[in-house]
Amino acid sequence: VRLLGARRSLLTLVKGLAAEGRFRPIVGVPRAGALTDELDSAGIPWVSLPAPAWRKGTNWLNGSIPREARRLAEFLHAEKISLVHCNEIY
Repeated sequence: VRLLGARRSLLTLVKGLAAEGRFRPIVGVPRAGALTDELDSAGIPWVSLPAPAWRKGTNWLNGSIPREARRLAEFLHAEKISLVHCNEIY
């Protein structure tokens, strides 16, 4: 499977950051797939961070969004991540 668009540019970005040596990129993905296969091949670590649809009102009302936001914040703190790049609009 070939990566296109945003995922291809993300792969190029994290490979460049890792090769430069000053940064330790970690890619958060909703699930394993073609991108994670490419990340594995490049030796770039990734973590599964599934999240509910942010634009659905019911996910705010049932607490899914606040719960996942806390989980993401805890992950960022635990990994000492100080910069987050959001690659896709969803």
